[in-house]
Amino acid sequence: MPQGLATTPGMHRVNWDLRWATPNAMVYNYDYEMSAIYHDTPPTPQGPKAVPGRYTLRLTVDGKSMTQPLTVIADPRLNKLTVTQAGMERQLALELKLVQAIDATHKAFDQLTHVHDRLAGQDTSPELARKLAAIQGPAGDAVSDPYGTVPGAGTISHDQGAFVRLLVAVDYNSDRPPVEGQIQSWRDTCANYNSLLAQWRTAMAHAPAGIQAGAPPAALDCR
Repeated sequence: MPQGLATTPGMHRVNWDLRWATPNAMVYNYDYEMSAIYHDTPPTPQGPKAVPGRYTLRLTVDGKSMTQPLTVIADPRLNKLTVTQAGMERQLALELKLVQAIDATHKAFDQLTHVHDRLAGQDTSPELARKLAAIQGPAGDAVSDPYGTVPGAGTISHDQGAFVRLLVAVDYNSDRPPVEGQIQSWRDTCANYNSLLAQWRTAMAHAPAGIQAGAPPAALDCR
């Protein structure tokens, strides 16, 4: 998780773990993380690893920003025949799509919870509530064992868990591009999520007045 710098006088140090921001998952798992650190164990899923390249560090204090260039280079111990810049960039590209999908499914789940609350207050559309509940799924389906299977099927919470599990799997590729099975898993889960959004949109077409704010978010790009 992000750690802020101390504000006391003097010099302070912060370490960048060479990862992008942590995705907005519904559940974080600390039980299967091999790189445990006392009182600072990173959660699963973590953000994607930054690929070698040029970056900019920015420090903002009292509204004033200062920048410093930073160059990240590949570990010289890596086998350059099997680990390439292009391969790492392909890995990052899929991981960023998965981060976007995890964020999207979390927001969609929360939005559906809000719609359920509004429907419960009116108690006039039990059939609509049933359809939306079937689309949303129980929160427990978002819990994903990185080494096991994703429970449930065909719900937004299930897709959240599937995206998390796939992100962990791709991250464990050791700086190599995703395999075809992982790419196909992304496409299949993404297509299922977009199908659920379409079902949501159809169900909301007959929603009572005042519930139209529950229109679903935009579909994901599954390419």
